Amino acid sequence: MAFRAVLYLALFAVALADLPPNYESLTAIQKQEILWNNINADVYDYDNLPTAGPTPAQLVAFMNVNFTLQTFLLVSDEMPVGRTKVIHPYGPVAKARMVIFPNSRYTGIFSPGQTHCLVRPSPGSFNPQNLVPGLGVKCLIDGAPSQNIMSLFAFAGQGTNGNYFENSKFNIPLTDDRRTGRKITCPHLEALATKAGEVGSNTRNPVNDLFEATLAALPGGINDRPEDTGNMPLYEQASVRGDGSLVPAGQVVAPYKIEFVPNRLLSYPADTDKDFRYQFGQIEPGTVVYQVVLYRTALSAEGELVGHLVSDSPFVSSHYADNRFFMRHGRQRWQSE
Repeated sequence: MAFRAVLYLALFAVALADLPPNYESLTAIQKQEILWNNINADVYDYDNLPTAGPTPAQLVAFMNVNFTLQTFLLVSDEMPVGRTKVIHPYGPVAKARMVIFPNSRYTGIFSPGQTHCLVRPSPGSFNPQNLVPGLGVKCLIDGAPSQNIMSLFAFAGQGTNGNYFENSKFNIPLTDDRRTGRKITCPHLEALATKAGEVGSNTRNPVNDLFEATLAALPGGINDRPEDTGNMPLYEQASVRGDGSLVPAGQVVAPYKIEFVPNRLLSYPADTDKDFRYQFGQIEPGTVVYQVVLYRTALSAEGELVGHLVSDSPFVSSHYADNRFFMRHGRQRWQSE
């Protein structure tokens, strides 16, 4: 497949900033330890967690296709110095394993076995009046770039319900707009759009327009970009195994949708006055945090329980986790082979 050549040629052209020069050649466990040490180098105090939103200057930088393209094209586990997480700015990170059961019929990181990961729960923006819970999973690969899974409950969020474990997270977030074919609207992005308007944008919904322009600007053909701005595809992740070997062309079995079902035993009161980062900090290592449910096609009414995410460390909030730790978005459109 053409995307494989692009993916692995890009590997050698990307500078990895402060990561070791040989970082990508290391094993998954070695990479996990390097990132984990960086995350733990500057941990936040739970009594003094940052909550500030993006500055006008950061919004101006964000409202540029060349900036947002790097979300898909930067092959690294670390952001360049000076780049800001305008969306999903805050989130704790834990070491974890994605354990896939023997019943899985899927390939790549979704095949039976386990993959060493780092997981980062992070809301779309920091807004106590409307929690938009997301979850990023970085699956580390031996001798090859990581494969990342991005998920969100719903673009509209879950309102003032502060329980992060209230709802599942999906790579295709829930929204009535997707079901009716209209443009996706997201309250937390609309708020950013309003701020962006204050710093010079003239479009009605500049953030939505920016995302659409970003997908259109991705290099390659139709299969080299997501279906739309509400779809974070999983084809690349199903194309490479944890040991770095590629699934042969024509044999990739990718899920169209993933659902991370929360462990209800981790739920806490919806009206809590505790920051979600504090709540995750109470989770013990060795806990099943989410179950992994996969849906083969867009028409699949029921998913298949194929595994779970298990924490292997405490969840840690830190400057590195919020300012350098990076998860590249997959861009290869789902295909049925």
